Amino acid sequence: MLEDQGPASTAVVQNVRSLRRSRKWSARMLAERCATAGASSLTRGTLAALESGRRASVTVDELVVLAEVFDVAAQKLLDPRGLHLDRQRGTGDRAMDFAVELADAVRDVVDPAPGADVAARVRTARRLMAQLGLELDEITDTINEGGNNV
Repeated sequence: MLEDQGPASTAVVQNVRSLRRSRKWSARMLAERCATAGASSLTRGTLAALESGRRASVTVDELVVLAEVFDVAAQKLLDPRGLHLDRQRGTGDRAMDFAVELADAVRDVVDPAPGADVAARVRTARRLMAQLGLELDEITDTINEGGNNV
């Protein structure tokens, strides 16, 4: 049903869905965050209607709140090419998978979802930061040894 929407609305819906899923937020969790940010019109039902195509568009005010909730520029939500920083794990690109995992862990510590195990996310973030430090040390050693194939 998304074909009934204009290209900008389709892009917003696809980008919101992609961001929501990458952050492992339910529609209810997103609705709660939207309400806290001032868009009580973006209920779980409204978000479901948007994602299914039963509702064709968002208002400018809703777009601004969605951008705020996801901490992205509103123009990124309008981009039909998608959000370039929104990558799923398992891409085969080890660096990108690592970056996504670390970003998710840090975001979950800074802005935890209701009921989230923050202590576990802190442990994950610390482990990943330590791993990043070790890998950067290896890269630095390679560069210092004269290797330029990093």
